Amino acid sequence: MKTTRRGFLGHSAALPIAYGVSLPLAGQALAASPADTEDYRAIVCVFMHGGNDHDNTIVPMDSANFASYQLYRGSLAYHANELKIGGNDIRVGNNQLLTNVYGGPARPLSQLPLVGAGQVARNASLDGRQFSLSPTLSSLHSKYQDGKLAVLLNIGTLVQPMVKSEFYNRQVKRPPQIGSHNDQTAYWQSGGIEGFSVGWGGRIGDLIAAQNGRPAFTCVSVSGNTVMLAGREVLQYQVKESGPINFTPLRSAFGSDTVGNALGQLITDTELTPQQMMGREHARITTRAIDSGDQLREALALTPESDMFPPSQPFTAGLKNSTGGLGRQLAMVARVIHARKHLGLKRQVFFVSIGNFDNHSGLAGVHPGQTQTVADAMSAFHDWSVYAGLGNNVTTFTGSEFGRQIVSNGNGSDHGWGSHQLVLGGAVNGGHVYGIAPSFVSTQATRFDNSDHLFSSGVMIPTTPVEQLAAQLATWMGVENAADMLPNLANFSARPDPLRSLLQG
Repeated sequence: MKTTRRGFLGHSAALPIAYGVSLPLAGQALAASPADTEDYRAIVCVFMHGGNDHDNTIVPMDSANFASYQLYRGSLAYHANELKIGGNDIRVGNNQLLTNVYGGPARPLSQLPLVGAGQVARNASLDGRQFSLSPTLSSLHSKYQDGKLAVLLNIGTLVQPMVKSEFYNRQVKRPPQIGSHNDQTAYWQSGGIEGFSVGWGGRIGDLIAAQNGRPAFTCVSVSGNTVMLAGREVLQYQVKESGPINFTPLRSAFGSDTVGNALGQLITDTELTPQQMMGREHARITTRAIDSGDQLREALALTPESDMFPPSQPFTAGLKNSTGGLGRQLAMVARVIHARKHLGLKRQVFFVSIGNFDNHSGLAGVHPGQTQTVADAMSAFHDWSVYAGLGNNVTTFTGSEFGRQIVSNGNGSDHGWGSHQLVLGGAVNGGHVYGIAPSFVSTQATRFDNSDHLFSSGVMIPTTPVEQLAAQLATWMGVENAADMLPNLANFSARPDPLRSLLQG
């Protein structure tokens, strides 16, 4: 049963129906014309909570760096020509041998090259280094070959450019609490805006919301509350994998309809006095959530899931079954995007996430399955967008609070800093790696030491700030002067942007 605010408050005849906010009738709520949304764009953040191990996601493959990778990773290292990690077969899920989302064979590193000898990174030099996708990302390799997938090398949280000596001597500002999950998650998603209370996805939302007939759906999270989508003006709308949050349980409290009705009146009463500020704000947000849920529920009902995800399409299994919770989150994003024509939406920012990347131990047994889930879900979601005629309109990108160290701690890898990320979509100038390639070769025979990493454990110093990715995405979404919403971006203006021309159009 759906719960409208009108129905919620009208459950008892003794209660007044309206409390200062009108709820559009069903026909009026969905009055937007499909022609209103032809110029549609969306960005989707896939956040890997815990700190993704980038060295086993994008693997250095030129001979010198691969030899160093194997030496310092030990039992965590992938083999070059076999589907093995350490001395064992790669197994994922319920101890199944690695395959890809479409049931085809996974491939070893040597068959998943990103760049070969003589090639260069987009906007920067690789200095002779080569990389491959890990075997668990096999389903994305064709996207790279087709020019739809880009790989961003060594991106992370930065206040200003930094080299190793400047870090040790504290000569430049650096993000707070490097290695802290909470601090680095907040900084990655906010760029340090207003003490982490506002995210750069939310700031994009502030600047594009006016284009939407239903601004409440500008920033949508399918993964709970997130700093990423918090704007100064726009509130993020949260939806579950299964659809809008159902307020039906509020209609009865402690088994009493009378108590439930009284609670309903309190939490949606927008006619409280000016002095009752907390109550008024709570009522405003609750009323908005109920009204928006009704509008979205009605819009979703206009297209059956079977029409969007026909069983005959391989991406259906990728979104609904093979990729677990992340696939179901992206399937809901797809449904909300499809509903855009009924809600008058032209620009949207989405957030989904997956956890279990904090692999201090058991990395070889956990990380392959997690990265395969990300790759297969992203691949299937992109295939859906192409099927829906939106391949060039939706851009998906990964994020994680930090990378991990190259040196194994014996069974896993500890917290790092910089990491590699992925950007996928028809508007992506893909088939390239972007950024400055780090070296993994040590200058010392007995311990790990090089200019691109901190400490003997190998914490990678970021060379591309997250703000440069945010600026590229914001510009593609139509934001003018994206630098104005990213306070640290000016600190990098003296050098070329390694992510310039990442997106077309």
